[in-house]
Amino acid sequence: MTGLSHDADGEPIPLAQERAKPRRRLEDPFVGWTATLAIALLSLFLRLWRLGTPHAFEFDETYYAKDAWSLWHFGYARDYIDNDGGVANKHILAGQTTHLWKPDASMVVHPEVGKWLIGLGEKVFGFTPLGWRVVPAIIGTLLILVLMWGAFFLMKGKVSETGEPWQGPSVADPASYGGYAASDQKVE
Repeated sequence: MTGLSHDADGEPIPLAQERAKPRRRLEDPFVGWTATLAIALLSLFLRLWRLGTPHAFEFDETYYAKDAWSLWHFGYARDYIDNDGGVANKHILAGQTTHLWKPDASMVVHPEVGKWLIGLGEKVFGFTPLGWRVVPAIIGTLLILVLMWGAFFLMKGKVSETGEPWQGPSVADPASYGGYAASDQKVE
């Protein structure tokens, strides 16, 4: 709807109420990418908050953390003392990392790339619960970004002709706070 006024080129000038409408709409890509980044940052915060607690080995951390540490220090996953009794776990949590490793290789049942990445966190943050949990938490957040990006581009043209920028965040939002995903990425 236009008013009676025209600009210098003779084009009609929209009414003031049209010009005063919000400039950002759900169709604006800026809104979609802002929502995407906000969800990703919130999920990163939720994953990193109190990441070092509990100060214990949880679930498969007893294997992943030790294998990752030995990969970085020996070049292969080495076995450790009293594998079943948890003696090595107690020493590691107390800060001792020497005289815990046998010269034999441990049984390789977990993915090597994941152990190398966990080892990177241990290298940066120490051989502590925070060290072996930080990289999976960060990668879990990056996975949410990839999921949102993929959802937007896969749906582009399917729901509407242009693809709505809010489709990516709406698909990945449950993954950002889902109980299983967050706890799995925090613990393992």
